[in-house]
Amino acid sequence: MLAATSRSVTAYCQRHDFRYEAYVGLKRGYFGWHASFNRIYILRELIDRGYRGWAVYMDADAFVADFDFDLRGFLADKDRYAGIFTPSGVTGEYWDINNGIFLINLASPVAHKIVSDWYDLFQIVTDEQLRNAPDWTNDFLDDQGILQKIFREWPAVKDDLFYVSHRIINSIEASFLKQFMRGHEPDLGKRIRSIETMIQELLSAALGLHQPPAPFSKEESAEIVVGAYQGVLNRAPDPLGIETYVPHVAAQGRADGVAFVVESLLASDEFKARRP
Repeated sequence: MLAATSRSVTAYCQRHDFRYEAYVGLKRGYFGWHASFNRIYILRELIDRGYRGWAVYMDADAFVADFDFDLRGFLADKDRYAGIFTPSGVTGEYWDINNGIFLINLASPVAHKIVSDWYDLFQIVTDEQLRNAPDWTNDFLDDQGILQKIFREWPAVKDDLFYVSHRIINSIEASFLKQFMRGHEPDLGKRIRSIETMIQELLSAALGLHQPPAPFSKEESAEIVVGAYQGVLNRAPDPLGIETYVPHVAAQGRADGVAFVVESLLASDEFKARRP
């Protein structure tokens, strides 16, 4: 999925001279959905590296829909804010935000505290708890819930948050940064194909890129297989896994190839043995 969405993000960043970084795998955890905690580590690492500017975080199912959007202009009058979020729409409370796509100002001391608290609260979660959570449960093991807890217990932070409409970011209808979530299409292969189609249409209309992406090379296919193994089994593939899956990805294409690998790994005895 990231291979598809990154095409639009890369194109936007190249057009507007922004730096783009992506990560495949697990920063901490044991099951594929634990990649949702990567954002906590990614932000902490940016701070530790000395970065002090705005960062835009996007889930793997998010992509750019408007290649002319003036992000620098949008941020020009928002330096006093620590972060920019969309409301989840559930409670209407200031703390009830969605973190699938958000912007955070790493020049802000408040943003540093948000990231630090987010990291510290996640460290309270033990490895045993993570091992016993093969599926998302919407309880203490919820990166968005942890962030909402920080905001809920820190009322003064609401003055440092800027709220933006889902019509701009964080929804399938968004004009700038769209997100094609699992709720729109539960089937992974169909979801990736839909995202690929949407992105190709956007690139064709905006940038004149009418040709579909070239078929995967063996090296690119191997990178996808490595990412799938890290995401599902939290380990590198063995030689047999490379030999088995790389040809499938290269032959079937991104959507069907990735879905085939992920579904096969989820059905494996190794993955099943990790369940409590």
